[in-house]
Amino acid sequence: MKKQNKTISPHQAKLLLLNSQQLLKPDFAKGKKATLATIQHLGYIQIDTLAVVARAHHHTLWSRQPNYKETYLNQLLETDKTIFEYWSHAASYLPMSDYRFSLPLKKAYSDGKSHWFNQDKKMNKYVLDKIKAEGALQSKDFEDNQKRPGMWNWKPAKRALEQLFMEGKLMVEKRQGFQKVYNLTERVLPKNIDTSFPSEKEHTQHIIKRAIQQYGMVNENEISYLRKGLKTSINKSLKHLLKEGELIEVNLEAAENSLFITTEQQLKSIENIKPKSSIHLLSPFDNAVIQRKRLQRTFNFDYIIE
Repeated sequence: MKKQNKTISPHQAKLLLLNSQQLLKPDFAKGKKATLATIQHLGYIQIDTLAVVARAHHHTLWSRQPNYKETYLNQLLETDKTIFEYWSHAASYLPMSDYRFSLPLKKAYSDGKSHWFNQDKKMNKYVLDKIKAEGALQSKDFEDNQKRPGMWNWKPAKRALEQLFMEGKLMVEKRQGFQKVYNLTERVLPKNIDTSFPSEKEHTQHIIKRAIQQYGMVNENEISYLRKGLKTSINKSLKHLLKEGELIEVNLEAAENSLFITTEQQLKSIENIKPKSSIHLLSPFDNAVIQRKRLQRTFNFDYIIE
């Protein structure tokens, strides 16, 4: 006889999401360690280039850690080297402990994938050689006399810097006035970091477990979100983890015939939670709201800002 899946209520689904996103109990711990722990739990913090009240990455951390200070991120990146900049679903701060799981995407770029623009391999070599010879440089350190109106109309050297960054040959060593300072990866990466290339199984299981840690329960489409070429592998890993009993399937009352993935531990984590009335101001780029379909399903909230 086929095992019946558990059914959870919409209220439980909300608790799972909010608890997993660390929004039910604000963390009043102070200092960089508390900030790092939040980044490690959430898996990434999306970087915002625009600053009106505050950049979204600071806002995301402040909403979970009221004693957060903006200086913590720079210290974790530049001094402690416990986080690094790279691509999640967008430009993000990531835990350095997850560095090896950025390698498959970096290999794809090294193998010929272009980051938004057609590659200029001659310029890529020139930029890389200049940083090898002179040390850490910013985009402004490369001359370009041509006027280029438009936010994304980058000069050739800036395109090369970003391509080399995506390939993993360069890393962002620090920020100066929010401008990236690039250096060779071997000069930035701590010596004790695991740089072994993950197998496909390791990579997809990491993605799955991260998603459940971040959101409490997820469906397969959410796990595969913006992960081109990995959907089949994720499906295979999901089936394996379910068979081994590491994950369980649940039904949501409000979403008939829809299966979601979670763990027994996640379900137990919300058993005795009694949420207090409180308000969180969330950025449009906050981890909790970035996938609008999840927001619609969980809170019946159609969030459109564009």
